[in-house]
Amino acid sequence: MYQGKTNVIAIRRDGFRRNAFFLLSGLCGLTLSYYGFLLHKTITGVVFVSKNEKHMANVRSTLSTLESQYLAKSGSLTLAEAYTIGFVDAPIPTYIKGLNKEVAALSLSLAPSTASNTNGQ
Repeated sequence: MYQGKTNVIAIRRDGFRRNAFFLLSGLCGLTLSYYGFLLHKTITGVVFVSKNEKHMANVRSTLSTLESQYLAKSGSLTLAEAYTIGFVDAPIPTYIKGLNKEVAALSLSLAPSTASNTNGQ
């Protein structure tokens, strides 16, 4: 009779171990799936940023070329005319030897529509 009770306890223990194994295996699989998902999202994000950086470099280059062509064609550009067409002062002026200082100190970006030409005052 004592031997029968040990068999029942052993069966319950085996059932618990089997359930625990499947539970832990499921959790491990779920964790690995989530890791794969996050890894995929990270790689996708890095590729997206890399493509956008290359695209922005091309856009900046094209914009710089177009602005240089515009300034070359309108050789009589003054500082007052530059302000009227939307150019703003550069936050850190960069002077280039051999160019007119008024043109070199201009930023090649357009001013926001709400900005005024009071030089930040």
